[in-house]
Amino acid sequence: MIIQPTAACEDERQFVRHGGQEWTTLKRLAADHHNRPEEEASRLLGIGTEPEFAIGQRALLLQSDGGNLLWDCITLLDGQTAAELNARGGIRAIAISHPHYYTTMVDWAGRFDAQIFLHTADREWVMRKSPRIRFWEGTTLSLWDGLTPINCGGHFEGGAVLHWPAGANGKGALLTGDIIQIVQDRRYVSFMRSYPNLIPLGAGRDPTYSRKDRTILIRTNLRRVVESERSLRCKSGGAAFSRTVPPRHQFLNVQ
Repeated sequence: MIIQPTAACEDERQFVRHGGQEWTTLKRLAADHHNRPEEEASRLLGIGTEPEFAIGQRALLLQSDGGNLLWDCITLLDGQTAAELNARGGIRAIAISHPHYYTTMVDWAGRFDAQIFLHTADREWVMRKSPRIRFWEGTTLSLWDGLTPINCGGHFEGGAVLHWPAGANGKGALLTGDIIQIVQDRRYVSFMRSYPNLIPLGAGRDPTYSRKDRTILIRTNLRRVVESERSLRCKSGGAAFSRTVPPRHQFLNVQ
């Protein structure tokens, strides 16, 4: 059987190791990997896989009165993880920032009887169709309890961040995936088309990303949540902002 390379790995924003792609199954993955939950903030649970798998991403379980939302996704879903999440109220829906986190989202949605929200601009990157997937359009999508995915573009045309107004003890929080990157000087954030390949916005082959208005659109959309000037400084309580989640998953306190 010939296995074709995945579209995401063939894309210029990602890369394939010099030894080529490797393939596994969920059963084999579960045999030598496990998930580790970690409290990232009040009512925000991070879930990561150890040893590190794929791009080392995490999923975030946002616990809300109207139902829990899983922001982004990881590959491994085992019985222990399912039990942990069910004990916290399960998952009402899954929303994903961009295609690098799509992974086994359909399996997660089936396990928890959840809906999946993806921006329609990234529809082409969905490799496994499911009636659980709902594509949304436009700049924002209103969910429950004020939870709002915001389309920012940039890294991917459908790239989104999640505004959580009740986060950070009511100050508000922004879950950003790879759409907004926190840099070493925490007064600033940044954007790129590809992080591992160091491709800035405007340098991609896709003409959508070579137009100046794409960067303007990113800034315009973010102003709904973050007070933004050229540097897009995010301030909270006199400090710039708090990074409480490892680099593969960004979490900003905003005011």
